Amino acid sequence: AKGKWTVAVSDLVKNFTGDLSSVELTVRGTSITDADSDGLDDKWELEYFESLVETALGDPDKDGESNAREQALRTNPVKFNGSFDLRYHRLANGDLRLVWPSWRGFVFRVQSADHVLGPWSGQAVVESGNFQTEWNAKPGAEEVRFYRVQAELKP
Repeated sequence: AKGKWTVAVSDLVKNFTGDLSSVELTVRGTSITDADSDGLDDKWELEYFESLVETALGDPDKDGESNAREQALRTNPVKFNGSFDLRYHRLANGDLRLVWPSWRGFVFRVQSADHVLGPWSGQAVVESGNFQTEWNAKPGAEEVRFYRVQAELKP
């Protein structure tokens, strides 16, 4: 990689001093063409973005994975790859709490139905939390109630 490299040397023994005569740094990697020096392979950028405007820290699909990570993992940086782990908890007062991972840039529509096939009715639109998002329901007298959460890009 282009740029200035720095090596820091320390010793775990307190008050120990000495001389360091040399340091050897070996960097192994794959050679890439990177005309804009952003750490992304130009061929990869052009394949997915058709330009070199994206950055290594960018996350255009808002799945929480940076372009650098998507490139290394060979995943699609413009296709959302997030997993949705919906959990529920019955609270002491009888309420039901739905909990799921937060996704930056998304809102969540909570819907419910008496039957798994619907019809579904809207219960709430919930903003994404910092780490997890949650919503509490006050179940009615129904014996069984189904819930679903739909993620949508925030307008």
